[in-house]
Amino acid sequence: MATLTHDQARAALVSVINAALAELDDPLELVVRDPRYLDVDRSEDFVRSQVVLVDGKVAEQGFLQGIPPTWDLEAMFVIGIEGLGGEDAARQAGFWPIRQAIVQTIADDFRLGGAVTYAQVRDFEPEDIKTPGLEISTLNSLTVAVQFVS
Repeated sequence: MATLTHDQARAALVSVINAALAELDDPLELVVRDPRYLDVDRSEDFVRSQVVLVDGKVAEQGFLQGIPPTWDLEAMFVIGIEGLGGEDAARQAGFWPIRQAIVQTIADDFRLGGAVTYAQVRDFEPEDIKTPGLEISTLNSLTVAVQFVS
């Protein structure tokens, strides 16, 4: 397996998630590192959602001897599903297909097209975020752990 940078591991994850989101009845595109609501001036009767990916912590899993030496890394990527407008029940019901699409796609392609050692969806934990002061709702957030060699 080739070595990757953190940016390349993120790009592999984004590609897989965007493919899943494009298949939804109401297709969405992943917003990377921009945790803001979209289109806030639209009518409150209209439900709008976005899926945001934020870089999380990176942990060294092991040192791999070789020439050159490499590291086995596990990077956390926090995925937040956000929504505005409409009734609470309708907005929350719309989150389920999004979550399910992300979870199922990563379970089906846990190597992210062969780019990484593995990717796994986990429950979101606030300590997964490395950006101090960044607020992400725990209600509709997931963490994807991605292990790769760098």
